[in-house]
Amino acid sequence: MIIEQLRNILILAILVAVVWSVSIFYKSNKNQVDQEIPKYSQQTMKEAIIYFNKSEEYEKALLLAKEYVNLYPDDTEGWVHRGFASYSLGNCIDALADFLHASMNGNKDANVFLASVPYDDLCQNEEEFTR
Repeated sequence: MIIEQLRNILILAILVAVVWSVSIFYKSNKNQVDQEIPKYSQQTMKEAIIYFNKSEEYEKALLLAKEYVNLYPDDTEGWVHRGFASYSLGNCIDALADFLHASMNGNKDANVFLASVPYDDLCQNEEEFTR
């Protein structure tokens, strides 16, 4: 009987140690993840997207604009900037989808792009436009 009680206490002690170590591991990993993902303001992100588009670093602009639209889906300017980056990379269908979304949600600048993209030389080779 005493051996059985000691065995149960040992098992309990092991379980407590395992739970404690897992919780410490989880907390340290959570802190590490929080530190690795910098938090930028909405305005800072938008300015960076504009900068990358103007400096013709469209891949960077598109990557950041995708994240921006995920974080701030109601900001139609983000959709326009993402559309511009897609268009500049030759992704005309994606660009049109972004411009259409922005236009349907009240962004007047998107209307200009929406009207011109299908007729632009860059997009004339798109199979979807020629069907």
